[in-house]
Amino acid sequence: MQANLTTEQLDLIRQELAAGKSPDVVAGYFARVADLEADEEVIVRDAALAISRGEEVTSSITDD
Repeated sequence: MQANLTTEQLDLIRQELAAGKSPDVVAGYFARVADLEADEEVIVRDAALAISRGEEVTSSITDD
């Protein structure tokens, strides 16, 4: 899966999941901290769910 998130953001999501937080908790946390819109929170939640299922999630954002 490719996510519209940076590699750094995906790493932060992985860290939170490794700390035992659920994908919903991770998404809610980042939504509050970064003041995300609802559609942006869904992107974080989808990535967190995929990571928690063991799927490979990569960034679709390229460094220019």
